[in-house]
Parts: sequence; structure tokens; C-alpha cells
Amino acid sequence: MDMFSDLTDALIVTIISFLPFKEAARTSVLSRRWHCLWRLTANIEFDEQFFVRDNVPAETQRVQRLDFINFVRHWLNEYTTELVLRRFKLRISKPCEFEADVQKCISFAVSRNVGALELDFSDPTWDENDMENHEPEFGLPMQVYENGTLDLESLTLFACSFNRAWLMNLRLLKHVSFGWIAVRMSTLNDLLRNCTCLESLRLKKCWNLEHLSIFERDLALKTLVVDNCNFYQEWFGIEAPNLRFFKYSGSVGIFDLILTRQLEEAELDFGSESEFDESGGDLLQRLLSSLDCARVLKVCSFMLQVVPTGMEPLRMQSPLNVRHLILNTAMHQDEFWGIAFFLKSCPFLETLTLQMSPPRIFPKFRLFPEARDFEDDVQCCITFAVSREVEALELDFCDVLWDENDMENRDPPAFDLSTNLPTQRDGPRVLEVVLVQKKALKYIKTYL
Repeated sequence: MDMFSDLTDALIVTIISFLPFKEAARTSVLSRRWHCLWRLTANIEFDEQFFVRDNVPAETQRVQRLDFINFVRHWLNEYTTELVLRRFKLRISKPCEFEADVQKCISFAVSRNVGALELDFSDPTWDENDMENHEPEFGLPMQVYENGTLDLESLTLFACSFNRAWLMNLRLLKHVSFGWIAVRMSTLNDLLRNCTCLESLRLKKCWNLEHLSIFERDLALKTLVVDNCNFYQEWFGIEAPNLRFFKYSGSVGIFDLILTRQLEEAELDFGSESEFDESGGDLLQRLLSSLDCARVLKVCSFMLQVVPTGMEPLRMQSPLNVRHLILNTAMHQDEFWGIAFFLKSCPFLETLTLQMSPPRIFPKFRLFPEARDFEDDVQCCITFAVSREVEALELDFCDVLWDENDMENRDPPAFDLSTNLPTQRDGPRVLEVVLVQKKALKYIKTYL
């Protein structure tokens, strides 16, 4: 007899409710008793991508989508418990074709006082890097705003419009995510002003934003993500004393950030840029100065190529507090000065991660003219990192070297960690090197 046999069904359902929906479904094979318990989970996720496959004819997708809807209908009819839902997610790309079923799903979630509601009506074929705006076909129903007993703490709306005035009734919100919809800056400011407990704000491919201006007093915001949104003006002003995590993906602009020493992690991705601007280096160095307190910093290939063109070509004038530096790079010769720039700007660095990605190089602004190959650049970067007394070095070559659909096992590149390394006056030091390859994670401890 295992220890689960002594647990009540209610306690097992509580445990299952902490699992992702697909993992909860897998518990049905454990025993006859568990066969139907997973259907009582308080963490429900209806995702059409569990049924609808990419790269199949449209008629096949239509049949698969209908199978998905039939599964949802059967589930709702069989769900008898009155358990309060922790999370309810509905993802379907053509909601207007099944409007009654979508309305029933939302009513089901609201009637069970759902804590986190996620509605994603975006189409997986949409490209978030293009400039086309896709108007939402479905709007958030009135019952979500009007339910006075609803203790909704998390709301995600992708390709789902909402009423700005009625949204302010949801004052208990702590986490809000908008995607693939038009949002005005005044709406975001009203949301921050009314929802004083708001800790997380995420924007993905939103448009109609004049700029980004967040200067609310006593702001509780801890997480801010801006992902490929369209702004009329590339100006970003943020004063967030409690911000812990900041991520920005999009075009280079003017950043006026007033952050406290509580910032822990920052991610910067300017991969959508198509060309250099002469002022780009100065703008990026100014942005880095605003993020100098972050302990974890992730930057893209664009930054590696552009940041040395600023007023300080070798390093930041004031050192960064970064302990873990993540460089998204192709190890191209045009990125080399940028890599050296960041290594010299992070004197407290403990862990360096190189995430290899396909190259996107701007040859017009080449700063490193010598011809170098991939292995030479990686070897030089390793040597430099070790000379800075980095404690952990992570090398991830997956994206650039291997196809994940290829079943062949391949050995990782070989690099020499013993040449041109500094001697240690206090005895041998252990450098932990992580080589990430397909289906394997190899830890090599090298004594220097």
C-alpha cells in the first residue's frame, strides 16, 4: 500500500490541482481510483493546440477544432464539483465560430469564483514581428465585470477586447496581461491607479500606445514586460520603486527609468530593429546605466553590435552590479567588441551564459574587421571570462548547431580551458562549465 491510499479524494484533488492540466490528465492511469479524480482539478486549461495541429490542411484543422469543442462540452457537462477554481484558461483561435461555447466556458469559470482567468483568442499563424494589427473578434462578457463576488486576481486577455470603464471594477487584480489588442496609455494608468495591488503587468503586441509613461505613486508593480508593442513615440518613462523584473522587446528608444536597488533581473531584446541609428549606442548605454542594479542581465545580439558605438566604447563608465550575464549571440566577429564591453563592465560577474542563436548581423557598422571563425571567438570569450574570475560558465550551442527534430546524437564542440589562464595565489579554483547540447547537460569541473 502506498502513502496515497490513505489520503481522501478531496486531498488528492487538491494535490492534482497544483499540476499543469496535461500532467493532471496523466494521473488517470495511476490506478482505478485515480481514473476520474483528475477531472475535478481546480486548474483547468482548454487549449485547442492540444487537438489542432500545424501544417495540416484547413479542413483537417476544422475537424480537429470541432473535436476540441466536443471535449470541452463533455468536460463542462461532467464537472459536478463546486470547488473554487484556481485557474481557468481557454485558448481558441476562432471564437466567433463557437460563440455559445466560449460564453458557456466563461460563465462556468465566473460561477466558480475563478482566481485566474486567461482568454487567448489569438491565431498561432500571426507573426508578432510584423506590423499588421489583428482586430479582436470577441469581447470580455459583461458577467465578468458585474459579478460582485468574483475575487479575480489574475486576468489575461489575448485578442479579446474589453470595456475600459467596467474593467476598473476589478480592483483586486494582481496580475494583468494584454496581448494582440489596442490599449491606450490612459487605460494602463487608470488600471494602475485603481488596482493598487497590481504586481505584474505584461503587454504583448499591443498597439495604439502613445508612449509608455508609468509614474504612479505608491506603485506596487514588481514585474513589467513590454513585448513587441507598437508605440507612436519611442519614449519610455518608468518610475517603479518596487520593480523586480523588467523585460523589453522592441525598437530602440529613449528610456527614462527611475528604479531602486530592488531590481533583480532585466532582459533587453532589440531583435526587431532593421538598421543601426547613429545615436543607438548612446541610448543603449544610458539604458544600461538605469539598470545598473540588476543582478541578472540578458541582452541580444543587436546590443552586442551597437553598444560599443556609444560614448564609452570599451566599458560602462560606472560598473554594473550584474552577477549573471546572459548573452544571446552568434559569436560573430561583429559581436566580439560588444561581448568584451559587457565582460569589462561587470566586475562582480559570477556566471556567464552564452546562448547561441542564428546570426543577424549589420555589416555596415563592423567594428572588428579581422576574419575570425566561430571556435576562435568562443575560445577567446572563455579565456577572457576565466580571467575575470567567473565562477560558472554556461555554453549553449543548441539553437545554432543542431536541429531539434534531428534524432542523431552529436558531440559538443571542444574548447581548451587550460591555456592562457591566470594563476591563483590562493590555490586551485574550481570553474564549473556547463555545456548544453541536445538531450544532454554536461557539467565539467576544471581545476585551475
